[in-house]
Amino acid sequence: MEHPILEALRRDHQNVTRVMTLASKELDALADGREADYSLLEDAFRYLTGYSDLHHHPLEDLVYAELTKVSPQASREIEPIVREHDELIRLGQEFLAAVEAVEESAIIRLDRFVQSGKSYLAKLGEHMGVEERALFPLAAEQLSADSWALIQSGFQRAPDPLFGSSVEREYEQLLARIRA
Repeated sequence: MEHPILEALRRDHQNVTRVMTLASKELDALADGREADYSLLEDAFRYLTGYSDLHHHPLEDLVYAELTKVSPQASREIEPIVREHDELIRLGQEFLAAVEAVEESAIIRLDRFVQSGKSYLAKLGEHMGVEERALFPLAAEQLSADSWALIQSGFQRAPDPLFGSSVEREYEQLLARIRA
């Protein structure tokens, strides 16, 4: 049986993938010359740069720090992933700012806008894939009950504002579209 922290991280990845799929469809619509729902894109990227970047990645970082302590040889695989967290945060915030600018009638080249969003989503997908295939199984194998307890004591998990037991009002439209 997998530790509840890893189960929560995997569930987050599944939820992020659902948001990414919806955002990707909106970007595809733009690329094909169709209308897109910019407010939906904004909600999606606000979730990705809010909950995911502020609550999911820091928990992963604690897991990876503990994993590096118990398995120093794993640091070669872990260090690039931890660095990517910072890069993903930056890229996500940049794209969210671009979406907000478009909503305020800024003129932005459509091809660059779509490419920027698609690039971020692809990088995030690849990043989660490495975690799922390599790092989460390594953590499950290497970390002891004491390690997991230490990780748990170092992090207070916030409720997921989109997929949690109570959906925040600002995400209701996004959740309805994901469920549709």
